[in-house]
Amino acid sequence: MEDLEKIHNTIDIIAEDPRINVSKINDYTFNIVIEGELMDSFEKLGEIQSKLEESCSDEYSLKTIYGDGQDAKLILEKN
Repeated sequence: MEDLEKIHNTIDIIAEDPRINVSKINDYTFNIVIEGELMDSFEKLGEIQSKLEESCSDEYSLKTIYGDGQDAKLILEKN
């Protein structure tokens, strides 16, 4: 459970960026929408994925489902 809290803290830090809208669906699924230019959004999404993957221990893995380029659904899967 400590690992999940670490991941949630990382998501909270990411959500402080005013260009990023994070909506929590449940403890394991989050929608992320990035405001701005499409190419900037791809780059920012890559940064977000890297930060979350660093927060994930061996207990969780991160699955990303891409939307139209400026949004994605991030799903934590318990290993």
